[in-house]
Amino acid sequence: MTRARWDRLQAQYHLIRDCISGEDAVKDQGQLYVPKPDGMTTDNYNHYLDRGCFYGAPAMTLRALVGLALRKDPVINLPPRLEAMRLNATYENAPMQVLVEDMVREVAAMGRFGILLDFPAEGATANTVPHISTFRAENIEDFETGFVRGAESADPRASRI
Repeated sequence: MTRARWDRLQAQYHLIRDCISGEDAVKDQGQLYVPKPDGMTTDNYNHYLDRGCFYGAPAMTLRALVGLALRKDPVINLPPRLEAMRLNATYENAPMQVLVEDMVREVAAMGRFGILLDFPAEGATANTVPHISTFRAENIEDFETGFVRGAESADPRASRI
């Protein structure tokens, strides 16, 4: 990925996160999102910014999309050996249900979410259970897109985290 593409994606991710976080996050960015009109003093600009309103539609829309996607609990079929992952799937000790909710939320908001299944190379026994590491879109350094069954899709084989 080129540096220009990386910078553009980071700016987009930052914008999306700020919009989802709401009015305070948008206002905290000051002139990035609310340019200061010519000739306006700093004090007047701060009052101007304070009087502004950012409606929380992005967060409400995301919450509705996640709710619709998960209106029914996902069916998670695990072999008996991996059943422990249902209650402890990630390095953060999150249960599988929380992992699924995080995946849906991040993909709906950012368009991508990284998942890495980690299994220890050394010291593993027949009862060793893998853990899942997750990566926000901002932390995925490179990815390629391709077509899968006629639709454009990220190529997981080309991703670097």
